[in-house]
Amino acid sequence: MTEKPRLIVSPDDHPSEQATVPNPFDPKRLRIDLNFSEGLGVKKAIITIPVRKPNNQDFIRVHPDEVYRLPAALIEIKDDRETFLVPPEIARDIPGEYFTATMFTCINRQGVVFLWPVRLSGTRPKTPRKTWPVEGKTNRAGRCSR
Repeated sequence: MTEKPRLIVSPDDHPSEQATVPNPFDPKRLRIDLNFSEGLGVKKAIITIPVRKPNNQDFIRVHPDEVYRLPAALIEIKDDRETFLVPPEIARDIPGEYFTATMFTCINRQGVVFLWPVRLSGTRPKTPRKTWPVEGKTNRAGRCSR
């Protein structure tokens, strides 16, 4: 007497045969075009910038605008060949441990960007001056003779 309920589906509810789910493991679907980097518009990100003097053989360019210069306090660790910027609040507390320099933004012909620290006048490290040897021999009186 009781009949099971029947589900009637309208033809609009049926997915068409063309809209089938694509196979996720189909090799044609997984293939990439080998020139995919051409259309991306990606630029190389500069993550670290070296701080150094330019090499003798380098041709460098320095931008003349003041925005590309930074007067700063620096600490140089010679053993590790590293240079660190010192905030002004800390530099006041450690006199004699840092030097002041202007950091110039430079680029060479290979496109390598680096910072060139140029020490400001009066901030040279206190090193003894080199004494140049005097030509000739000294006699017993301490006078030079040729």
